[in-house]
Amino acid sequence: MEPTAHPPVDVFPILKYVPERWARWKFLVREVRALQRRLYFGLIEGCERRVATQEPNGSFMEDVVAHLDDLGIDREAATYLCGIMMEAGTETTATFILHFLLMMVNHPEVQMKAQREVDNVVGEDRAPILEDFESLPYVQAVVSEVFRMRPPLHLCLPHYTTADEVVENYLIPKDTTILVNIWGMNHDPEVFDDPERFNPDRFMESKFGTKAGADDAGRDKELEFGYGRRFCVGVHLAMASIKMNIVNLLWAFDFSHARDPVTKVPIAADINSFVQGTTLAPKPFVCDIQPRSAARTRIIERNFMNARPVYEQFEQELSPEDAAFVRSFVGNS
Repeated sequence: MEPTAHPPVDVFPILKYVPERWARWKFLVREVRALQRRLYFGLIEGCERRVATQEPNGSFMEDVVAHLDDLGIDREAATYLCGIMMEAGTETTATFILHFLLMMVNHPEVQMKAQREVDNVVGEDRAPILEDFESLPYVQAVVSEVFRMRPPLHLCLPHYTTADEVVENYLIPKDTTILVNIWGMNHDPEVFDDPERFNPDRFMESKFGTKAGADDAGRDKELEFGYGRRFCVGVHLAMASIKMNIVNLLWAFDFSHARDPVTKVPIAADINSFVQGTTLAPKPFVCDIQPRSAARTRIIERNFMNARPVYEQFEQELSPEDAAFVRSFVGNS
């Protein structure tokens, strides 16, 4: 979701009247669209080829391609269904995990407290499962605090009114573009104590992490996923992915500052440095990630091998480099 992924005209419709010689984004948007279509249609062509040769890998999109008429959709719609399913949750989930890692590196006391809770529930003899998350209130608070401090979409996505609306005596006219300032709501000092401080304990003290006496009316823990009828339909899948990732990362690894190879001085990992774009992603950073024990390393490797039959069917079209990597890893395990 870099700057051209969502052109500024989506937010400020009047910009469509700016001549292209003064609006370089119009050129960039066309260029990005061409690249996007090349990617999406390349993926759908792979599905069509496997369906035609009767060599399917069992993917969902192969089933869609084989039943376009029954589903009442054309090839264009199927192609964008494929693209949206691939892109919709990948960058936002990855962005959340990067912010989580940044917070763990910069707040080792929080990391250790969360790891102790995971160890008490899961132990060292098995990897975590999704059901464990409900028994980890402090880890839940960590996830909520990362969402509060660094919502992946700090303005949500634009909405548009189809009729006049009155909210608390304030008129929102028809045909108005509405942006929800998630960042501002999550950093309001009238609602949160010391909002710039990473403090998961606030969510142990109140449902929404708000300070005593704050107005919680209308507040929702999943506000980052949108609101109204256009609420993110993938919220449950996204949250399941986040829960599994966070608990497994805490169970398996220690995260700390990387050190300069010469001076051994810790290298800063800046929590306030962001990539320009719709998604509030951190700029690339370095950190040190180490397995917490040899026993956990063996469990990770064993689980990887046990999962191979699930993923082998999707390895038909790996690049030679990726195929060689998979073979080398399997050969060493």
